[in-house]
Amino acid sequence: MKKAAMVLMVVLPLLLSAANALPTTKYTIDGNLSDWGITVNDLKQGFYPYCNKTAWLPNGNVMFVVEDNRDPNYGPAPGGYPTGVHIFGQGQTYHKYDEPKISGQVPPIGGEYYDIEAMYVDEDANYIYVAIVVSTPSKVIGDLALNLDGIKTTGGYGYEYGVLLNTNNSATQFTIYKTPTTKDWTTTEYVISSPGYINLSNNPTPVGQAIGAYVKYPNLKDWGPYPTYIIELAIPKSAVGMAGKSIGITSGANIKTVMSKFHISDTGDCGNDVIHNNIPVPEFTSILIPIGLVVGAVALLGRR
Repeated sequence: MKKAAMVLMVVLPLLLSAANALPTTKYTIDGNLSDWGITVNDLKQGFYPYCNKTAWLPNGNVMFVVEDNRDPNYGPAPGGYPTGVHIFGQGQTYHKYDEPKISGQVPPIGGEYYDIEAMYVDEDANYIYVAIVVSTPSKVIGDLALNLDGIKTTGGYGYEYGVLLNTNNSATQFTIYKTPTTKDWTTTEYVISSPGYINLSNNPTPVGQAIGAYVKYPNLKDWGPYPTYIIELAIPKSAVGMAGKSIGITSGANIKTVMSKFHISDTGDCGNDVIHNNIPVPEFTSILIPIGLVVGAVALLGRR
């Protein structure tokens, strides 16, 4: 008994020390986005048929893109698949999002089962946080690609790291891999030169583990019989070369610049729907009026 007590006295402080060494996360990583400012009831209001834009809006400086169902620009599909909210923004501010076609087809190609509804991104000193709302189970989803240096020529297809989300393999879910070459990624059928799955057969280097959750909500449905899934991640900055650095989540920062660092496709082989760097830059529209006023004033002075 004395020996056991002595062992416990030695081991317990080590275990507590190891637990304390892991920085506390800003969000509870459990697949519930209430602490992001988005409840299950909000999502119900944001989904078809309500399509409430403000229901998708998060707290604080969180950046996001929502591309639920088909873009209203294209109208409902001939088979009845509906349109949905298409916005991007930061916190409680949002702009209209015009979703581009994929290989000439309106996403999500194949309908609701392949729909990525939204992605949210935030950070603190220790973690990058990503939350994704999908209708796609983990056996189908592509992996999350990260272009954190913002340079398109570094990493496989421009993405230096990837987080394993897909469970159609024997690797540990949420493992972070270094992906310096195109051989570290498989590509998709519809989106050319676009990462799909991390190519585990190429033996990419694991560099850490994200804290993650992939939660099914059977009674939360947007269209048809498919349930909703929420993916929530806390990616340690120390594992992805971002220790002491920021990805740019500040008030009023360029949303396109930040969101273009993240890419996910609904499948790793087809890419029926994607969220990546096609977000327009709102700053362009916001400067048109001031420039117009200046031009008008110059013209008026010229007449005088």
